[in-house]
Amino acid sequence: MIALERLKVGTKILGSSLLTVAMLGALLVLTIVSLRTLSGVSTTLVAVRVPDLESVFTMERNITDVSRAIHALSNARFDLDYRALLASDAEAALVRIAQEEKGYAARSHTEAAAKEWDAFAAELQEWRVAVAKVMKLERARDELLAQGSAPTDLKVEMAQQRILNALLLHRDAYDAAMGHASRIRASCAALAHEDGLRAGATARRTTAVLIATIAAVAAFLLAVSIYLGRSVGRNVRALLQQTGRLTAAVEAGTLNVRGETGAVTYEFRPIIQGFNATMEAFQTPIRLTADYVARLGRGDVPPRIAEEYQGDFNLIKNSLNGCIDAVNGLVADADALARSAIAGRLSTRADAARHRRTPRVRWHEACVLCLRSCCPGGSSWSAPWSSRSPSPSSAGS
Repeated sequence: MIALERLKVGTKILGSSLLTVAMLGALLVLTIVSLRTLSGVSTTLVAVRVPDLESVFTMERNITDVSRAIHALSNARFDLDYRALLASDAEAALVRIAQEEKGYAARSHTEAAAKEWDAFAAELQEWRVAVAKVMKLERARDELLAQGSAPTDLKVEMAQQRILNALLLHRDAYDAAMGHASRIRASCAALAHEDGLRAGATARRTTAVLIATIAAVAAFLLAVSIYLGRSVGRNVRALLQQTGRLTAAVEAGTLNVRGETGAVTYEFRPIIQGFNATMEAFQTPIRLTADYVARLGRGDVPPRIAEEYQGDFNLIKNSLNGCIDAVNGLVADADALARSAIAGRLSTRADAARHRRTPRVRWHEACVLCLRSCCPGGSSWSAPWSSRSPSPSSAGS
């Protein structure tokens, strides 16, 4: 948690975005895998299971149609045209059976399904042989009838008996082939049902994962938004509180007050540190000014200020240095005049021009007091700049 607090807001947002992208990427990968699984199941169902069922069903129907046709052809009482139509239908049904058999064999199957189909194909071939034999015998009988033999003729009756015997053999082959076809159809239906269940389970699982992941991403983004909002709001409130403390301290003149950097997170601490630096920048020259003025008020002339300041603080420094220079000049000139008076060099004068107007007036008053007290007849000296006395230059002469 401490490491998290040290992170910047931009870093937190970037990290949250990257984590969100990672979660969405994982969701995308999972979705792709699920869709591929679903696509594979659906492809198998559509491309194999359903066509297999259709092929087997079509073959069963056409096997039945052929068997009915050859049984009908065994009846010699039907006219030649009808028997020709039945034979044509049987041949067409056999062609359809061959097409469906070829289509089924071309599709992909498991090893067990392939073995089952090979066994069925063998039985189907036996049935074809039986059908071909019956149809051959029926054509031979029809040729006898076409040559003018009566249905009661011995040759025709013997041909009819051979047809009935062949039909009995055909019946056994038909039952075997249809039984096997029924088992294959049931197996295909079971596989199709299983694939359908797998497709449904995959779809439900994918939907559940999508919903859960989207909910997790939404909850994560909401949590991050709430956390960042509260964090920024808490820091803003703390900044306002600290700036309020500093403003009140400045208004009260207590410039030693500083903002508490621990009230905000690491990212916002430079702001309070900047406020503290500003307070420090004000406090140092103002305290120095107060100290120098206090010393001057006590008669203790401080040294010139050597530190470098900028802007208005430099103006204060220059003013204080000018005041120090003026006081030092007055003290130096007063000391020189006093020494000259004590030594009897009453012609010694100070350069009043280098002093400003008000100190200049005070300076001449000091000189008069010094001469009055130290020189014979000094009581006759008066201020040379008054209206009743000469100017300082004439008084000096």
